[in-house]
Amino acid sequence: MVINPNDKNNCEALSKLASNLLLNVENVLINYEGKSRNWDVGYKIDGTENSHDTYYTFKYTGIDGNLVKDVKYSIDTYNEGESGEFKNHNSKVHTGKLKLTAGLPKATDRDMLVKIEWNGKKESLILKKSK
Repeated sequence: MVINPNDKNNCEALSKLASNLLLNVENVLINYEGKSRNWDVGYKIDGTENSHDTYYTFKYTGIDGNLVKDVKYSIDTYNEGESGEFKNHNSKVHTGKLKLTAGLPKATDRDMLVKIEWNGKKESLILKKSK
């Protein structure tokens, strides 16, 4: 981790790590992954049972990635859902932080469904917990 007081993400991560060490709380990392014909999607939960963050990554794997501009998505999780959109600025990868507030998934929770729309096309894929 680089120490840079102006890097908000690194400062938050360092603060979370220090708090967890002080309170003897174990960090949890849960990953879900899925692929469709044109997309790879990742979903990561990082933190503790009581305080965690959820992140997503959309990676366009199809042809002519520079033509993908406006992307709409929905993520249907085990007990919540979220939808949104993002602009693809000449990059094949988009990451963001989800606003989901639910607790951590249980071993019995189902896989997640992701729907993506771009350039008049639609795809769906299933995110499965990675090992």
